[in-house]
Amino acid sequence: MRRARLALAVLATVPCWGCLLTNDFFAFEDTAPVVAVTEPDGFPGSGFGALLAAYESESLGGLLAVGGNPGTDVFVFQTLTASGDLTPDAEFSRACGGREGCDGLGVGGSVTWLAAFASGTDCLAMGAPATDSVIAFCIGGNQIAQVPGVGSVGRSVASAVGGSEVFVGAPDSGEKVYVWADRAPDLVGVGLGLGLEGSIGEAVAVSPDGALVAAGGDGQVAIFSWDGSAAALVDTIAGEPGFGRSLAWGDTQDDAGVELHAGGDGRVTILSGDGAELGLLECGESPCTSFGDALATGDLDGDGRDDLAVGWPARRNFAGAVAVFSHGEISGPVLQHSTPTADQRLGRSVAIVPVGDRGELVAGAAGEIYYFFCSLLPGDTAAVGERCRP
Repeated sequence: MRRARLALAVLATVPCWGCLLTNDFFAFEDTAPVVAVTEPDGFPGSGFGALLAAYESESLGGLLAVGGNPGTDVFVFQTLTASGDLTPDAEFSRACGGREGCDGLGVGGSVTWLAAFASGTDCLAMGAPATDSVIAFCIGGNQIAQVPGVGSVGRSVASAVGGSEVFVGAPDSGEKVYVWADRAPDLVGVGLGLGLEGSIGEAVAVSPDGALVAAGGDGQVAIFSWDGSAAALVDTIAGEPGFGRSLAWGDTQDDAGVELHAGGDGRVTILSGDGAELGLLECGESPCTSFGDALATGDLDGDGRDDLAVGWPARRNFAGAVAVFSHGEISGPVLQHSTPTADQRLGRSVAIVPVGDRGELVAGAAGEIYYFFCSLLPGDTAAVGERCRP
C-alpha cells in the first residue's frame, strides 16, 4: 500500500470539454486532493479496483469495499475513522481472509453493504456467481453466512443500507432476481421471470428506503416495488444495446424524490420511480463509448443534495476519466490523470464514501484506486477550504 505523489488534470465544464486545465496535486499529507491506493500485498490475480462499494458505519466511520474479479476476495479500507481521521489507504479487513466457509467460493465480483445482517453488524453481502451462491460477512462479530442458488446467482447484489434483505441478480435463471432475507436459509425469487428475457439481473440497485428495486441487463431495465414479502412490476424500459448494465438510485434532480440512473449504452438515462424518462446525460465529445459504465450517487459538496459520479473508462484510448454532475445539472467537471496512459481505465468503477455531512469520490483504475478529495463542483473547489487546495 502506498500514498503516491500524483498529478491530476481537470477538464473544464461543458461547453468547453476540450479546454485542458492542468494542476499538480500532491500527496494527501501535503494538502493535495488525490491519493492512489495500489493493490494490497497478497492480492490474488488481477483486477484490483474493478469493484467498489461505499458505506458509513456509526462506530467505524467511512468504509470502502474493494473487489476485483470473482475469486479475489473483498478488501475493506477505512476511509474515515470514527474520530475523524482520514486514512484512505489503511486496509481494515478482508472478507474471507482464510475464514472457514468463505475461501474458495469465488467472492469479489459483486458486493453491497448492510448495517446489520446474519446476526452481525457492518456487513457485506457478496455474490459468488462461479459457485451460484451469496455470502455475508459482518465486521461486527465476523459472522459468515452462505446461501446457494442457481443460474448465475450473485452476478449482482444490492440492498438498502438500513434494510434486512439482499437482492441478488441471476440473469441466467428464469427468476432473474432473488431476495435473501435476514437469516433466511434460502433465496426466494421475486417473480420477475414472468416473460422477461435477456440479461435482466446483470445489474441490480435498491432505492435508499428499500421500496423500489431496479434490475438491468443488456438493453432493458425492470423497476419493481417491494413491500417486504412480494414484488409488483412497475415498468420495463427498453434502450440501446448495453442499457441497464449499470444502475444507481439517488435524488439528483432536487425534487424531493429519488431517481434511477441507468447506464451502459454510452450515456446516462435518468428515470423516475415509475419509469418515466426525466433526462439524459451525454459525454459531450465523440466517441462516448463506456460513458456511464459505472455510476454512484452521494453528496460530494456538503450541500445536502445528491450528486452523480459517472465512470468513463474507455475515454481517450482507455486512459479513462470520471465525470461529475451536480444535482439537476447536465454538465460538470471531468477528472482524469494529468499524464493519462492507454489502458489505465480510470472510472471502471466509482463510489462516493460518506464521511459525515459529505462524501469522497473514489474511482477504480487498472490495478489501483484513486481518491479524489476535490470534485471541483461549485461547493467543492479550492476556494472553499484546505481540503481542496491545489
